[in-house]
Amino acid sequence: MKKQLLTLIAITFTTVAIAQKTDTVLFKGVKQIIVKNSLSSSENYKLAGQMMIDQGFSIGSKDPEFNQISTEPIKVNGNGSVYIMSIYVTTKDNEVKITGKTKSLSTLKLVSWQESKDAFESVTYKKSNVLSQNAYDKLVPFAKSLKPSSILYSE
Repeated sequence: MKKQLLTLIAITFTTVAIAQKTDTVLFKGVKQIIVKNSLSSSENYKLAGQMMIDQGFSIGSKDPEFNQISTEPIKVNGNGSVYIMSIYVTTKDNEVKITGKTKSLSTLKLVSWQESKDAFESVTYKKSNVLSQNAYDKLVPFAKSLKPSSILYSE
């Protein structure tokens, strides 16, 4: 009986630990935007690149083999400092995943550019955080430009 109880607790804990909250409205803790549509992975990849250009972003890196594309860093104000942010996109059939990643501009002055590119952090949405607000003011319109049938926000 004790063994069965421990097994049940382990399964429950594993399920709860892996589950991510997803909603159709922006909520505290969001780190990723998921756009659902009816396009193929290749079509989503091309559309994401075109929308980046149309919205004034420059393409930073492209990997058509793995359907990944990102923008060159742009300046974003937040919390009394200037940050740089890049938009990272991964596409697959019927879905586009969008993540904003930032780094403090003052930190970039202390390390080389290559070191800093590896140290970008995902932007977590918080209503009271200026950086978060400014970042999602760029991410949400970008997501809406990708012909969504629905948009989900995920932790």
